Amino acid sequence: MKIKKLLAVALLCFGLTACDFGGSVKAAEKDSVDQGAYSVNPKSVVGYVGDVMPFYDNGEMNIFYLQDGRNTHLGFHPFALMTTKDFVNYHDYGEVIPYENDLYSQDLALGTGSVVKDHNGLYHCFYTGHNDYKNSGLPYFEKIQHATSLDKIKWKKIEADGFYGGCNDFRDPYVYFNDADNTWYMLVTTRVNDCGVIKQYKSKNLTVWTDNGVFFKNDSGTYNMECPTFLQYNGYYYLSYSEQGAHRVTHYRYKKNLNDAWIKPEVDYFDDEGFYAGRMEKGLDKLYVFAWCATKTGEWDNGGFDWAGNLVTHELVQQENGELKPKMIEEYKQTFQTPVSYSLKNGDALKSMNFDADASKAYVVETLAKNITRFEFDVEVKDVKGSFGLSFNTKANHVLSELVLSLNLDKNEIGFYNQAKGFSDYGKIQLAMPYSFKKQSTIHIDGIIDGQILTIYVNNEAALSTRMYAMPESNFSFFGNKADIIYKDVKFYE
Repeated sequence: MKIKKLLAVALLCFGLTACDFGGSVKAAEKDSVDQGAYSVNPKSVVGYVGDVMPFYDNGEMNIFYLQDGRNTHLGFHPFALMTTKDFVNYHDYGEVIPYENDLYSQDLALGTGSVVKDHNGLYHCFYTGHNDYKNSGLPYFEKIQHATSLDKIKWKKIEADGFYGGCNDFRDPYVYFNDADNTWYMLVTTRVNDCGVIKQYKSKNLTVWTDNGVFFKNDSGTYNMECPTFLQYNGYYYLSYSEQGAHRVTHYRYKKNLNDAWIKPEVDYFDDEGFYAGRMEKGLDKLYVFAWCATKTGEWDNGGFDWAGNLVTHELVQQENGELKPKMIEEYKQTFQTPVSYSLKNGDALKSMNFDADASKAYVVETLAKNITRFEFDVEVKDVKGSFGLSFNTKANHVLSELVLSLNLDKNEIGFYNQAKGFSDYGKIQLAMPYSFKKQSTIHIDGIIDGQILTIYVNNEAALSTRMYAMPESNFSFFGNKADIIYKDVKFYE
């Protein structure tokens, strides 16, 4: 028994950077861990991941998505499927519902939808059939379509069940069951009186649907509200949707009772524009939100975000008042837990780094590993002035690269810049999340890098995801820009 206990202690200590046995456990060299086929931000087996439609079933997260093959066919965006039980091992089945390569078919392109399982165990997919070819002969661009399956892989389209909404914008069906009245409901993105709304339909048999009026009208503009989700979680109702407008983020609203007015939180989105078309789903006794981090035009860092990219997933933690805050998925910490050592580019040890309000400087670290890399550190904020953060593809000490992840203490903002010119000019901000920094406080940063994708979490309260083409296997740096701060307990894991 004593031997087993000692072994358990030894194994526990191996997962830490140091144990209090009078010495430290030496961290492994970077790229020394065999990570097999692990993935944090998978893309499609053919091209990229577009709009995501998660469906939890029998202990497995089924992530249906629009496959962006970037082909030259007439049709595009078939439904594809990847599955996972742990968020680090994925099986991608590829295409499961095809588009029709026919200019006169309603399914020339497929649009976002959702999947449910009925009480007999049959799977139902409701999706958007899209065809905006001007000579198609079809009455409208978009139509709600229906398909069924016994295994989620092979699907049969049931064309007779499809229905139009009387306008071209009519898409992204989200279906759920209400136990209270034994009825299925469907939310649909559309427009009424030139304003974006989410309409509701109802059905007893998942075949015939009746218009049940407007479920939610845009309360912040007139833009379309794409990819809606509606669910109940731990005593609150949540509605999410993505803005097809000036600020392309995934918003949410919540309330305690169905008859209450929707509450708009002060920060009503989970991540900025590097995380789009988010869909929420419950599973494994937790709540998650799935989206994609887009590729960029021209496949270069100065470009703007395009459509489709790699999957990004956050866990959502419910606060006492019902608000939702993003945090790193726990499986990432459990999987990528081997400490690895990083030194400064000049060979010095990477220890605590002190910065003050009178200087601007950056300390360059050796090149990033090829492996998926998780990191964490604390920052002691003595005063809320200046900014600090990470710069990627950094060439030399005391200067910044074009790629800057900045935590701005003056502006209460977490920002990403892709055209920075130096400490005095970060250029135009590409991504931003509000965050209230406090004087004489310590904040904790978690981050994970998988290829070109970086996601950071601040105090389990805010997240920011972005893509950097020049980040993999390049030097990076910690910087302070006239900020009175200290980086402490900097750790890297594979």
